[in-house]
Order: sequence, then C-alpha cells, then structure tokens
Amino acid sequence: MTVKITKENKLANILIRNYALIPVITRFNISLGIGDKTIDDVCKETGIHSELLLTVLNLLDDNEYTITEKMNPYIVLPMMDYLQTIYEDYLQIQVLNIERHIGRLIASAKPSNNDLQLLFSLFMEYKQELSALIEKKGQELFPYILNVYELFYSPEYTACINLEMLAPIQKTGYEYDAVNEKLRDLNSLMIKYLRGNYDENIFYAVILSLNRLKEDMAGTQRLEEKILQPIVMKMEKEIRTRNMKKR
Repeated sequence: MTVKITKENKLANILIRNYALIPVITRFNISLGIGDKTIDDVCKETGIHSELLLTVLNLLDDNEYTITEKMNPYIVLPMMDYLQTIYEDYLQIQVLNIERHIGRLIASAKPSNNDLQLLFSLFMEYKQELSALIEKKGQELFPYILNVYELFYSPEYTACINLEMLAPIQKTGYEYDAVNEKLRDLNSLMIKYLRGNYDENIFYAVILSLNRLKEDMAGTQRLEEKILQPIVMKMEKEIRTRNMKKR
C-alpha cells in the first residue's frame, strides 16, 4: 500500500522513491537540487498551491488514491496552467523526440523497410489527432471552464455561457481513449510484425518513448477526471442553484 504524500514529506525523498514523479516537479517549474526541503517549504518558496501539488503527486503516485478532502474551486486556474504545460511537453518535446527516433530507425534499416514506413505513417496520424485534441481543449474546453469560474466567483458576470455544455468535460476520457488507441496500435505493430534489419538500440528507444507517452497521458487523463471535472461540476451546480433562487 502506498503511503499518502503530505506537505511534511521531504520532496527529494518522494522523487527518489518514485522517479516517475520528477516530470511533475519540472512542470510546476520547480528545479531539482531541493536538498532536504519539505513539500510545504518548496510551495512557500515558489508560490505554488500546496493543495494542488499534493493532489497531483498523490494521484500519480498511487492509482488507488481517492481524494477525500473538499477541493477548493480556486485551484482550477493553476490546474489549467499545469495542464497546458503538459500539453506543450507532449507536442514540443515527447512527440518530436519519438518522431526523430523513428526517423533514425528508418535510416538504420538496410535495405529500406516498408514496415518502418508504415510505422512512421501511423505515428504521424497519431500526432495529428493528438494535436487536434489539445487544440480543442484550448479553444473550447478551457474557455468554457474559465467562464464557469468567473460566473461562480462573480454573480454579476454576464459572459454568454451555456450550462448544458458539461458534455465536453465528461467526454474528455473518451477523447483520450480514441487518441491513445493509435499508440496501442503502434506498439502492437512494432512488437508483432516489425521485421528486417534495423538498429535495435533505436528500436528500444522508440518503444520506451511510446510507452512513456502512453503512461503520461493516462496520468493526465486521471488528473482531469479526478480534479478538474469534479470541481467544474460543483461550480456549475452552485451556479444553477443560484439562478433558481433568483426566479
């Protein structure tokens, strides 16, 4: 059983125990070399919301972790900033890194390998679908959440908002599933059907990078479903109740 992470824990000890949490810290703009500082110390020094950081760390550290405390709606804005950092990492770092690895794998094949060309085509399709999903979040989902947030804290806020638009939030998981199906196809293709001569070290790099991205996206989906969606639903419920009282 994984022990719950608290603000009294030394952050370095948590990262040493679970290296997979290091990207969480860098995405919060926390530099390594933190010595023996506790999570509370780091949050106070950097101005990071400790409630949000602890919730993210616990959710990604333990798949069975359940949020029992009442989450404050104010963490919605820093949560969206954090998610935007993740999306940028996907498109600007991880996807490009995999694309370079596949290009090197194709170049290493002697003679040229049609299976590798198919692999590259499938990956480029995945890249387009992931880009479209992230663009949709930026153009539709996040502006909607921001409007809900403004309306929740400012009763006189008059932005045009349709409270029946909860569907885009609830469908987030399904959208991730559809995109990630391409990643599963890529892994299956490489493991089951890839033949010929190629650099096996580069092959391992591609497989590991694809798997890291798949696990990273599963964690992000979990954060959206366990943190963002419940808070937005709570704010919407309060707004509806408030509107009913005005009638």
